[in-house]
Amino acid sequence: MKLSCYVYYRVSPGHVAQASAAARETILAMQTATGVDARLMTKVAEPLLWMEVYEDIGDQDAFLSAMRQCVQNSGLGDWLADGGKRHTEVFQCA
Repeated sequence: MKLSCYVYYRVSPGHVAQASAAARETILAMQTATGVDARLMTKVAEPLLWMEVYEDIGDQDAFLSAMRQCVQNSGLGDWLADGGKRHTEVFQCA
């Protein structure tokens, strides 16, 4: 069964450039570590709310473990509002 993972978070005002670089580094590292590519999106009319969308994930536990390591390595949490909180949701086809 293939899964989809949605990760959303708020970027700290004044740190958009740093957050963008770190998010893109995270996505590239995830592609290398898991073979899963992602889309980086921003909410319409709320540009500091970002979402990473990963699809066709096989092993959820391995994927989420790799994600924690890639986010830590990129320093993305340093550029986020709300204390660096990322909200992760995993879905499957119904």
